[in-house]
Amino acid sequence: MPCKEAFVDDGAPKWDENERTLTFFVAKGRIVRLLYSSFADPHLIETFGVPHWTLSMAERKFVSGMAVMGANWLLTPFRNLVMVHATQQPVCLPELVTLSNFRDPGSKFTDLHSRIVRLHGPSTGKFEIEADWHEWIDDLSKPAPERIIGKGQLGEIQLSENHENEFNLDDAVNSQIHDLARPRAPANRHEFGDTKFRLIHYRVRATTRFREYLSPSLYAHRDRVTRLGPVATGAPVKLAADDDAGAPVLTDPAGDTGQTLVLASAPPDDPRVLYVVPTFRWTRTSSAGGQQVTRIGNGLRVWLDRPWFSSGDGELLGVVIFGENARFTDIPAKMQPVVTQWGLDPLWDTDLPKTKTSAGDFAARVISEQLRLQEHSDGGFVEVIGHRVHWDTDRHLWYCDIELDPGVAYTPFVRLALVRYQPNALSSAKISKVVITEFSQVLPRRSATLKMTGNKIGLKLTGKVPHFGPMKFPVDSEYTNISFITGAHETGRNRVELVIQTRDPEIDSDLAWRDQSVLASAIVGGDASDNPLVAPGINPGGIFALPAAAAPGMRTVELRAGIAVALSSSLDLSAATNAALEHVGRLPGFLDPEIWSVSVPLPDTAGKPARLMLREFERYYTDNTVPERRGNAVFNRRVIEERLVYAALFEMGG
Repeated sequence: MPCKEAFVDDGAPKWDENERTLTFFVAKGRIVRLLYSSFADPHLIETFGVPHWTLSMAERKFVSGMAVMGANWLLTPFRNLVMVHATQQPVCLPELVTLSNFRDPGSKFTDLHSRIVRLHGPSTGKFEIEADWHEWIDDLSKPAPERIIGKGQLGEIQLSENHENEFNLDDAVNSQIHDLARPRAPANRHEFGDTKFRLIHYRVRATTRFREYLSPSLYAHRDRVTRLGPVATGAPVKLAADDDAGAPVLTDPAGDTGQTLVLASAPPDDPRVLYVVPTFRWTRTSSAGGQQVTRIGNGLRVWLDRPWFSSGDGELLGVVIFGENARFTDIPAKMQPVVTQWGLDPLWDTDLPKTKTSAGDFAARVISEQLRLQEHSDGGFVEVIGHRVHWDTDRHLWYCDIELDPGVAYTPFVRLALVRYQPNALSSAKISKVVITEFSQVLPRRSATLKMTGNKIGLKLTGKVPHFGPMKFPVDSEYTNISFITGAHETGRNRVELVIQTRDPEIDSDLAWRDQSVLASAIVGGDASDNPLVAPGINPGGIFALPAAAAPGMRTVELRAGIAVALSSSLDLSAATNAALEHVGRLPGFLDPEIWSVSVPLPDTAGKPARLMLREFERYYTDNTVPERRGNAVFNRRVIEERLVYAALFEMGG
């Protein structure tokens, strides 16, 4: 055990009769204070007057005996003898064996407590606790968040001579209080000036007791007269890389214990949500004679304004749901404005989304916890599902990618209830107030498999499509002023097409690709008998040839820093993000129903580089019309516009 002392004998003084020398043995760091004096010769004791001043023979005998032993200070006054075994440094390293800390709500400091402080008490004259830490700071006056180093030193604590080696920190702190009428900050209090969470390395620095025995030049070098102990251990934490801004800081049984968690004492600031856009990511596999391309949707990216880290490192974006496996129909009226909900897009007749929510619906979560909302602190618990945030170096913004599973509905609307969430905070200070986002739609999963057999192309597309759309007859009519009951009618379902594209071999650019021909096209969803046939090459000047109106692709938002940033209305996640989300669970492909399958011959491309493009469109009526003759009359047929909602490429080689 550190600071444990062991000696070969009892350390009793030794008298050398021949040398007439008395040797004392003093352990390192010990101070021995003795009183010594001369003693009277027993044959001459009667010549002193003091024994004769007594009133009885017994008193006279006692006084004489004390004088003979040298203990009668009236006859032989004593002198002080101080023996010191001085050491340049404390004998052993100091350490905080069991360190904890306590923080009141809203306080800007924490008080440290240690059941055992272990050091070499005799050689240590004083000690103080030193602190160092790293933290992220997101200063709006700087282009990006930065990692800074923090340092601190608590008050010094004096130790009495020959102090014990193990003691309670609180006892040592209380021993420094000398005037209750003039209180001062205790030496175990660490002042921060804010309420943030931090991971701190606390260590004890012990200073030698024997400064007066050392030369001033030696004492000027602190490390030569002090010992700095090891970092106090605390709860195990999974630590992120120092350059990973926004990484979560979570306890983990397999994590690092070389730090102390000082919890945040005040709730974080409300998040400032700039924009929420749907996200998707791609996986591609190839085998002999076939390719499979899968688009994984059901994602939302939340763009967030600066600054972040209002409550310290590891600040998360939390999604608030009413409860684990709670039904939407069970949400009371007062809670509906502050919890996440989703539902059908009323334009589409599709399968119902999930009627319950749970933490398992959010595959990119890093932690979830039951907490009370600030808006209803006296109410019940809600489930807060934490997601990490990332820094976008190009846009100078924070963002959070949320993966959710609202069920099998086609493009459901999602309204997120978001909070800043600090898992490392007092129970009453973990989340901000709720911020409700605009409604956003998530994209469905699509998986396309292409197989080549000789000169034949076989393609299968799986996923979820609506049963009917907004153009379904007789809810709406193909004509502006009349409806015909007989004949084929619009269903409002999506259209897919398989197109072969070629490019000039002399131009190696994506812009050089051109559609050569449509190999197949169909309306999908429901029974095939319900869908009007759309054959390639038919009616080339008809409604499908009319230009479609492009939806706005960007949105401009104003930032706190005083600048404007343009954000895309949808986002294809980068390869790095895609790799980071590979752990996210997904329904296996065989559970996705087949949307469309087709087998067509591969046309001649005249030796040009070729590729196949698979597209899916949503279809809507517009206010534009074209004249169409039926019998002897001409009617105004409504023009259909199409919105591209899915596209997959298959490389064919030259």
